Order: sequence, then C-alpha cells, then structure tokens
Amino acid sequence: MASGGPAIVWIRLPNTRRRELLRWFEIALPEIEAMLERAETLIEVT
Repeated sequence: MASGGPAIVWIRLPNTRRRELLRWFEIALPEIEAMLERAETLIEVT
C-alpha cells in the first residue's frame, strides 16, 4: 500500500440480509484485495 495515507474502500450496497451481504463479500473480496495490492487508494465497489 502507498505510504501517503490509508486506502479508502467505499462499499455501496442497498440494505440487505446478512447472508446475502456475506455472499457478496465472498465474491468481491479477491477484487478488493487485488486493488489494495496495486496500491490503489480509493476503491469504490458497487
């Protein structure tokens, strides 16, 4: 991660049940991690 400050991960999801939210994170997490490894500092996930 870049040393200029923390990365911001902006997650924009509608209200949902816990089970659906966890399923969404299961799918999205590898992409979020990849962006963080590329030192992206603002990540918007919808």
